Amino acid sequence: MDRGEGMEAGIRPVAFAAMKKMEELNAEAQGAQGDLSKIGEFLYLEGHEYIMYNTSDVHFYASFALAKLFPQLQLSVLRDYAHSVFMEDAEERKLLGEGERALRKVNGALVHDLGSPSEAPILKVNAYNFQDVSRWKDLPSKFVLMIVREVSDETKDMSSFLSAVWPAMQSCMDRAAKLWDVEGSGMIKNEGFPDQTYDVWIADGVSAYTGGLWVAALFGMSKIAARMGDMEKSLLYSDKAKKAKTIWNDILWNGKYFNYSEKGRYNSGSIMADQLCGQWWTRVCDLPSVCDDDEKARKSLKSIYDANVMQWKEISGGVLNGAVNGMKTDGTVDGSCLQSMEVWTGTTYGLASEFLHEANMVEDSGNDGGSAAATKKMLREAGFETARGIREAGWDRFGYSFATPEAWDGTGAYRSLGYMRPLCIWSMLLEK
Repeated sequence: MDRGEGMEAGIRPVAFAAMKKMEELNAEAQGAQGDLSKIGEFLYLEGHEYIMYNTSDVHFYASFALAKLFPQLQLSVLRDYAHSVFMEDAEERKLLGEGERALRKVNGALVHDLGSPSEAPILKVNAYNFQDVSRWKDLPSKFVLMIVREVSDETKDMSSFLSAVWPAMQSCMDRAAKLWDVEGSGMIKNEGFPDQTYDVWIADGVSAYTGGLWVAALFGMSKIAARMGDMEKSLLYSDKAKKAKTIWNDILWNGKYFNYSEKGRYNSGSIMADQLCGQWWTRVCDLPSVCDDDEKARKSLKSIYDANVMQWKEISGGVLNGAVNGMKTDGTVDGSCLQSMEVWTGTTYGLASEFLHEANMVEDSGNDGGSAAATKKMLREAGFETARGIREAGWDRFGYSFATPEAWDGTGAYRSLGYMRPLCIWSMLLEK
């Protein structure tokens, strides 16, 4: 045996042993249900300019990528969020948005982010200091809905994961109801400052965005409570969801779409591109619809497509440019704030996904003269045209490519390169 053959003979058993160990670790990880002691911590930045890890309101959109490609990492992120609900940080900071002072982290509130690389991530959370995120209305709902999505396959044993996150789900949702459903109606209300992911766009009273997410999350809580064997709580959450659903539809529906919010001096009647976010997630999670009539969802999508996509296309020089966040009924852009005038790349992909989900819900009986088939075709085509605007603008015209930003305007001027939310493109890959 020459020297080379001897080395090969010596290396081969070591290599096989290493491969076998890797296979064992992989098998253990696949069944870990996000157990941090087996999976470890996963952190990624919101963007090149917003240097915060695992920003929850944005990850909500981006999480489709992890859920489809690396599901155990997604479960580990949700376990971190669950742990954060019970954290407290008494540091008092002056907030940049309104100038008031607020505690960095209060018990019962879902975390906004898991910290910054300049401090101690995971241990020192909520690096964001623009608004008081303990008063944001969308965070608890988003946390709940991500969990509902991850456990939607009831043939899988997710008992360890659910046991770890269920107390946090109840804590943050019950706190939200106590603070923002002061009338006990079942519906939470925005407080007239930017208390959601659109953090300079004010909603007041019942709103399409946070209200719709709240209804969807209540239905999600009912589903998880039943899975945990607590039928009393399941019925309680279901009852609240039905009441909130009635309020949301009755107050916001105007015959063509859902108004941006119940009150507001400048923008309550605006056509918001993301108004059906909660409805979208009911389709994703196989929950009861937020809209009390599927036709309302389809009419809203048509209004959004006509205004926020196609009229915006004309305003942008006749080229597809995604979906602008806010439009007025007179065909002009909602100029009430910076964010209402922007295209958000990630929420545009979410809107495109909602088009596709609603298309899948159209039942073609074959006895309607082709009406259902035409509606399904229209929704699918509108969804892909909406998404195509982001690809063509971001790659072909503006040249952002893999540094796709959070937002741009009609000229391509951007905000926050390399952003997290555009990973929402993975939501367009439907399972059915």
